[in-house]
Amino acid sequence: GSPQSVVTATELATVKNSLDQIAKSGGANGKSFINALNTNKPLEIILNSSGGNTAYRGLFKMTVDLSTHINIRKPLSRMGITRLIAHEGAHAVLGYSDWPYSLNTTVNFVDGIMKGINGSVRGDYYNVCHPGNC
Repeated sequence: GSPQSVVTATELATVKNSLDQIAKSGGANGKSFINALNTNKPLEIILNSSGGNTAYRGLFKMTVDLSTHINIRKPLSRMGITRLIAHEGAHAVLGYSDWPYSLNTTVNFVDGIMKGINGSVRGDYYNVCHPGNC
């Protein structure tokens, strides 16, 4: 939405559902992510509709566009909102970096969460494509 717009009940439910899935089915990685959250340092999730998916490493702040459409190439499937929130959350909450890609730290961490949720494994940073280039 526009700056200062109110989050809809559907948007709030989508984010809550993803966090609940991470907590309940995300295995040890999901538990470590959820356990790092606390009332003294809550995670701020800013929703947008401009395609902005980013995190401020270790600062408990991230932005997410719930309509993001990114595909995982092998097998070709849509990257779900839970994976997106877990990925950006790993940066924002745990301070994980995307660099160097060769280590796949964030991807491996999120793959560990997603195994218990829907079995999707991204595997590496190059296994993604956006609409029009896949």
